[in-house]
Amino acid sequence: LGSISQDKVFNHLENADFLIHTSIREATSAIIPEALSHGLPVICHDLSGMSLAINNKCGVKIPFIAPKISIQGFRSALIEFVENPEYLHKISIGAKQRSGEISWDAIAAKISNDYASIIKETHN
Repeated sequence: LGSISQDKVFNHLENADFLIHTSIREATSAIIPEALSHGLPVICHDLSGMSLAINNKCGVKIPFIAPKISIQGFRSALIEFVENPEYLHKISIGAKQRSGEISWDAIAAKISNDYASIIKETHN
């Protein structure tokens, strides 16, 4: 697709069933939380920030060991999504839930609560 506008990205996400993210050089790209917010499970490498963002309730993480293992892992996950619609539906629900857990609002609330707890402990 090359470089496309954000609107077109959202159109593609609206029409997709899942996201395959094969990159190995990104910490966690913006497309991961965007995909989750659209209820799209993610197939990605178990690497960098993706290891933190994706869990088994919202996607499949492929071990980053060797190209052949990556290819086999992505293939297996893709086949599982395509051949098992019940699993895909379940993990799509998990993707939407995970989106809320890693949203900026959720992260800000956690940081705020953590600071409040620390301040409370130091004043007691």
